[in-house]
Amino acid sequence: MALEDLGDLAAVERYLKDLSKDVASQTRLVRWLTRDGRDATIEAQVLTNMRGALDALEWRAAQLRREKAGASAIDK
Repeated sequence: MALEDLGDLAAVERYLKDLSKDVASQTRLVRWLTRDGRDATIEAQVLTNMRGALDALEWRAAQLRREKAGASAIDK
């Protein structure tokens, strides 16, 4: 992801979709490892970091949507 893409709502929404899938996959992995009695410490930390990134992207998408809605209201 390029930093300039964070100003583009469509790009942020694509990243959100992809990262959401990755978070779901990582969640399944952590659950599988812990059910199997294995140590999932590293995988759980990765999941925590991924969730943090997902939260940040959701916040950015909401911010861009508000900006877009504000710009649309001004144009009317």
